[in-house]
Amino acid sequence: MTLLHPSRTGSPLSVWFVDGEPVRLVSGGARFRVVGDPKCADINGIRYWRVRARSDAGQNATFDLRENGGEWVLDGVDEGATTSGAS
Repeated sequence: MTLLHPSRTGSPLSVWFVDGEPVRLVSGGARFRVVGDPKCADINGIRYWRVRARSDAGQNATFDLRENGGEWVLDGVDEGATTSGAS
């Protein structure tokens, strides 16, 4: 499985929240579970989240999410993903 390339910036995401924090996301058909503590920022009235997430295949990535008209879009993703476990 290939992680999302940063060129997908602006593409829509499905994000699930529990107690006001993101816990899961789906982008480009890939499912990710948030691990660690997500960080939230409100900049000029726009809400952003930075989350570390793990795919079903065990790949890790840091995602920047941006609220856009009541929906969520990918604002950026790291390219330094690692795979946990055997390939």
